[in-house]
Amino acid sequence: MQYITTRNDIRSLVSKFTILLFFFLNLLLVNKPLAIEIVNPQGAYPLHQFSMLTENSTINISLLNEEGLIAYQNYTSENFLQAKSYINQSIAMFNPDESPLEYINTLILRSFIAYRVGDSINALQDLHKAYPISSKYEFEQVNAEILLNIGGLHQGRNEHNIALEYLNKALLKFEQQENQERSFLTQLLRMTSLLANKRTLDAATLLMEIKPYFMKTQYQGLASYYLQFKGEVESLQGKAESSIESYETALQVSSSNNLMQIASLHLLLSKSYASLKNMSLAIDHMVKAFSVASKARPSFYFYQTLQLHRANLLEQLEEFEAAYRVTQNLIEDNASKPIEDLQTMLNMHANFQLNIQKQENQLLKENNRMQAVQLENKKTLNQFYFVLVGLLFSISILLLLLFLRSRKHQKALEQITHTDGLTQLYSRSRVLELLTHHKELFDRNHLRFCVAIIDLDYFKKINDTHGHVTGDKVLKKFGEICKNTLRKTDIVGRIGGEEFLLILPDTTINNAKDVCNMLNRKLPDIGLELELSIKTTASIGLVSPSKNEETMDIVKRADKCLYEAKESGRNNIVLENGTSNFASNVTRII
Repeated sequence: MQYITTRNDIRSLVSKFTILLFFFLNLLLVNKPLAIEIVNPQGAYPLHQFSMLTENSTINISLLNEEGLIAYQNYTSENFLQAKSYINQSIAMFNPDESPLEYINTLILRSFIAYRVGDSINALQDLHKAYPISSKYEFEQVNAEILLNIGGLHQGRNEHNIALEYLNKALLKFEQQENQERSFLTQLLRMTSLLANKRTLDAATLLMEIKPYFMKTQYQGLASYYLQFKGEVESLQGKAESSIESYETALQVSSSNNLMQIASLHLLLSKSYASLKNMSLAIDHMVKAFSVASKARPSFYFYQTLQLHRANLLEQLEEFEAAYRVTQNLIEDNASKPIEDLQTMLNMHANFQLNIQKQENQLLKENNRMQAVQLENKKTLNQFYFVLVGLLFSISILLLLLFLRSRKHQKALEQITHTDGLTQLYSRSRVLELLTHHKELFDRNHLRFCVAIIDLDYFKKINDTHGHVTGDKVLKKFGEICKNTLRKTDIVGRIGGEEFLLILPDTTINNAKDVCNMLNRKLPDIGLELELSIKTTASIGLVSPSKNEETMDIVKRADKCLYEAKESGRNNIVLENGTSNFASNVTRII
């Protein structure tokens, strides 16, 4: 990779040197091809999450039955799974015709709970059940709230055209009710979808309409969102310098706890600096966006936007092959969500290769022409050599500076790609790549190795009981145990939330079992150190590969063993000797 980077940079600088040289000799100039801009998917960074709606929406607890009250208490305490159980019991007790308002109120609460556990489909279904009932009984305030929540849900699902339909209906009802607070919130959400759909004129008009609201005392805490909206409108209007000022001011006044807005602002700053060809600051802000987003658990759309913007920066640095690999990795990691920009990247890569060849041919032609000029102008040859030496010295200095800067940026990009930001272990794509490498060595040279999949027991229960911050600490401590316990040649990477893949080169299945047991013996120390009420253990599936076996087949066999370990009570290791008859070749070590 570094060789390709240096070679491309050398070619770029040689082209510039040729331009200067031909200027002195009154020859033709050579122009570089224009960069191809990658357009990111719409709505990749919604500025308002649906949680903002739930915080501002009214659930009338006086209309909840006993089970509904328990569900609401668990919901506000973020015990969402328990809340889901109780809210289902509560719904079953209602007759919609006898208690329509109570039934609607409970349906809205259940939709909030469903959204918080990641089930946006059922959340929408509950709201669509509540809407016709509220219309039938003319509960106008509730009816408007339901429309607002439906629009917010569609926005969270990146369905901005649908979101705008419902938000427009909600806005009309709130204005008829003269409810300024809810009208203002609805306008903020409409602004998000207008920007996502790049409706510049509509967004600019709406920004002027809602500007007076931000001057009011009760909305001053949202000033960072106004500045971000303003910067995005300016960016869509081609005013990059103004958008940078707005984004940087928004960063200064934004809450330090609002990680997704901070990550979004760094991403927007990176795009604006890239449009001004300030690649150093563009890359710095992109790295900051990745760093902040890793702490905030971003959505697929935000992650996709970060990666595609990274490909755009690589393209502007003439790293076309690396940019192509970024989009290829996104397709492999998200096969169900195809990326429309892949064809653009393929065309860009082919265009890059073609232009390099054209530049080389033209450079050769101009060199021949230069030699003819030198033969005809022998009297000026000494002066020409003097200028040439000076230019070569300048190029050497520029190459050195470019090489140092390229290494810095390349190292930062590789660190982001190959490392899991939380545990500092290998990322999923990197550890699977290394597994394929060891499988090929095994097929070719019979270099044996073992593979284990490790799943931390009851990790979701730890998150629910002690919070996600403590859960993250458990994952970090597990990563430290792996680094301190395993050999330098052993490989471990995070492939899921609490799931890890372990590769043990040059290791028999019995020795691998001892290594896994050694890890299991150290795991309870995590719970003791963090003072957890839940014992920290792990279930492990351990296999050795078969010759000419596919990489994912090895993973599937290890995953089957892991499933057997979890089914048999957890906190154990299940081995499998690699034959196709899985059920008759399982040994349990407790």
